[in-house]
Amino acid sequence: MNLYKSSDDIWFLLVVTPDKIPAVVKGMGLADVAKDPRFSDPAKLAANMKELTAIVDGIFRSQPMAHWREILDAAHITYGLVRDPAEVVKDPQLRENGIVVPLEGAGNLTETVSSPIQVHGVNKVAAKRAPELGEHNEEVLKQLGFDPDQIAGLVKSGAVPATKKRLAAA
Repeated sequence: MNLYKSSDDIWFLLVVTPDKIPAVVKGMGLADVAKDPRFSDPAKLAANMKELTAIVDGIFRSQPMAHWREILDAAHITYGLVRDPAEVVKDPQLRENGIVVPLEGAGNLTETVSSPIQVHGVNKVAAKRAPELGEHNEEVLKQLGFDPDQIAGLVKSGAVPATKKRLAAA
């Protein structure tokens, strides 16, 4: 498993099990590598992986990704393109599977990555902006049984920071 870069500057992750290495090196035009004693069995391959990686890296940099797609697909090799965030949020599969979701109330940010946590029997809530620091202080204190005068006293003493709303009203 390693990251490689094609000649057209596309990064991709390659995952190859030892049984697939001959197909990869053949597709890359490196049939001699399969016969190289440094890579002749799994133990030697593991011991000399750095050398093999350098060889493979140089070859991958010599051709565009379209070429490598054909080679890797034909050999049934697992690989994946490394995408930048702007490309990721446009991925239709991520949208269809609810991974990239709308983000409520966050100004210019309109989408986010959904929480990966799913609790059985509990519906996920829509993604929304994070609260401002102290935004819910008064609401929480009311739920804990504090009355408005007590809350005002806590804010005045500095024990509870004043919110933007309270500062604007003052």
